[in-house]
Amino acid sequence: MKTITGTNEWANTTRNICNGCRNDCKYCWAKAMAIRFGRNTPETWKDQIALPDRLAKTGKGKPTRIMFPSTHDITIENLDICMDALDRMLSRGHTILVVSKPQVKCISAICERFGNFKDRLIFRFTIGSTDDTVLKFWEPNAPSFVERILALEMASDMGFQTSISCEPMLDTNVERVVKAVTPFVTDTIWIGMMNDVKQRLAMNGADALTLQRGIELAQSMNATQIMELYRNLKDNAKIRWKDTIRKMIYEILGEDWMASRLDEFVDFEEYNHAMTAQWEKENVSDEAMANAKADSAAVEARRNGVKAIYTIGTQGMNDGAFTDLLQSHNIDLVLDVRLKNEGQRYRFASGRHIKELVEGHGIAYRHDVRLAPTAQMQAAWRAGGDWSAYVEQYSKLIADREMIKLIKEHLQVFKTPCLLCAEEDAVHCHSRLLAERMCKEFCVLIIHLKRKVGI
Repeated sequence: MKTITGTNEWANTTRNICNGCRNDCKYCWAKAMAIRFGRNTPETWKDQIALPDRLAKTGKGKPTRIMFPSTHDITIENLDICMDALDRMLSRGHTILVVSKPQVKCISAICERFGNFKDRLIFRFTIGSTDDTVLKFWEPNAPSFVERILALEMASDMGFQTSISCEPMLDTNVERVVKAVTPFVTDTIWIGMMNDVKQRLAMNGADALTLQRGIELAQSMNATQIMELYRNLKDNAKIRWKDTIRKMIYEILGEDWMASRLDEFVDFEEYNHAMTAQWEKENVSDEAMANAKADSAAVEARRNGVKAIYTIGTQGMNDGAFTDLLQSHNIDLVLDVRLKNEGQRYRFASGRHIKELVEGHGIAYRHDVRLAPTAQMQAAWRAGGDWSAYVEQYSKLIADREMIKLIKEHLQVFKTPCLLCAEEDAVHCHSRLLAERMCKEFCVLIIHLKRKVGI
């Protein structure tokens, strides 16, 4: 499964109505892209120019989740045209994630005008530090910390959904931001690092001082600092970690540890939007896209409480390692997808033995041969057949047998299933192919459980 990054973590698509941004943030990705492709220079980016010709396109398309804006901000100067864009998008059924370094007057105007759309308008305010000196250095023309907090408190008091982005963290004191905003946040607080520091700052025309401070900031965001930050904030249910931090913690603590704490890393509603955006780019089938484009409530109903699909193999396992893995991930169903679950070369792989073992630990066991490949397919693959041909044949079998429908029968009772097959590594295993199809259907993560060395 591909890693979801950038704006795709938050919304299916983006809309913008201006070129340039008056905030003129030194680390700005949009500024770097505009300069790279010749649309602006480092000097002209701060001259924010409205683009009225884009208005007609802002609300087009089937209702989806839109991040607005993503390359500029909503300011007093462009407030009218931004309000018109919001009106077009909301009136056509879209859900809008308003991302801003907020000015109180702008947020007040939006809240007053769109009070009837509180279910489809979410604010996400960017606050990377509580120190105005730091904010002024990195975001020269953006509002102060106090103004951003006042805008957040006002939106929250008026009954709107509110969230915060601490990406990028502009110093090592992001916990102060979290403490200050938490009482007024109804949704999530996203924490991330400044990315591609040297290249981006240089592209944006940074001077020597800015480059030096950027390098120092990047160096301060080392593994020790990030792990301390994680330990200090892990009990705050509103915290979400951006992809760069997730990757760092994953590399330090491993897949099994991360899998057992999914909610600390992923907002599953937003992950659904990210998956939808990814599938659009990959030209997934119309049927899958129809499912993916369902609104969040429909997707949540389709997921029906399932947050991850696990897979595990019998090879190299023993009773203790097997049950420890299942219990540490709260597995409630071992779904055996092997063609034959008896006549194995060693006792542990026997379906009868596994059934007795897991049921003794309060975990259900089911063997469903309908989810297995045919004997002919297995024989051809084991005789040195082509893996791509096996994938094609089994993928067709998934459709022909309506395996997702069969899976749903099991998920009426169980919410944390683990697909059981023989392979220790899921790379060349049909359970992985089935799990990937389930991932697209239910918008969930896939975790392959492996025995730790020495256990």
